Amino acid sequence: MIKSRQFTFIDDSGDPGFKFERGSSKYFVIALVVFDDDIDAEETSVIIKKFRRSLGWASQREFKFHQLRSDICCDFL
Repeated sequence: MIKSRQFTFIDDSGDPGFKFERGSSKYFVIALVVFDDDIDAEETSVIIKKFRRSLGWASQREFKFHQLRSDICCDFL
């Protein structure tokens, strides 16, 4: 029997607090990426690390798209 592994990464965006008039987000989004191959996951990680480095960012700095300039968002995508 061949065992296969998948790598799943999940992230959310928004505030699901249901306080619509007092600061909660209009939308709450959950996204996930599934890799069927560990090599694909590693290659993607390296590409993102290189992009972060090209911006002069620390290696662990998180991408917060709502705070980024639109050109950086477009380059990332």
